[in-house]
Amino acid sequence: MAQLRGLGAVSRALESAQGGLWAISIDAPEVVGAERRLNDDLVGTFLSAPEAELERVGLLHQTRTKVLASPATILLRAGSEVAWTHYSSQVGDRASIETIADQVRALGA
Repeated sequence: MAQLRGLGAVSRALESAQGGLWAISIDAPEVVGAERRLNDDLVGTFLSAPEAELERVGLLHQTRTKVLASPATILLRAGSEVAWTHYSSQVGDRASIETIADQVRALGA
């Protein structure tokens, strides 16, 4: 969840375009809630998903010592059509905030 810091402008752009930001975390609901309170500039929906659900959709990454959620970014057009995706192969592989912002702007074009 800490990786969402810096997405405030993107979440506001999505909201103004009638879209929204959804963040799904492997963290427990109380951890997700605490992170959400620390990032009050973000507009969106924040969810906690059990490990089994993330495994079912292929979003888990096994390190030598623990299982982590693999980052994924999915942008949808109105009507739930997928406009752009970035699925990470490992935890450190993330789309940059600038890339996500560019893709959000492209949706408005």
